[in-house]
Amino acid sequence: MRELHRGLWQLPQALRIVRQSRADAVISTGAAPGLLVLFAGWLLGRKTIWVDSIANSRRLSLSGRAACLFATQVLTQWPELATGRVRHLGGLL
Repeated sequence: MRELHRGLWQLPQALRIVRQSRADAVISTGAAPGLLVLFAGWLLGRKTIWVDSIANSRRLSLSGRAACLFATQVLTQWPELATGRVRHLGGLL
């Protein structure tokens, strides 16, 4: 609960960062801070792409599962984790 409260407190700053950068897309592979900026990008109508960590070979990360709720694209580096919403386009390494 504390992390959710902290994230909501930092959302205005994330929105400001995305707005000032004037990015067309927001891409993240990170944990909660990256997810927060990705969410800010989604709120501002930017294309949002989540690339789940290569370390998560058995299950999508918690942040990756949350990104499925709003991200334009959710990508995994493991073919066996691909579903209708999560795509595998190949590995980064």
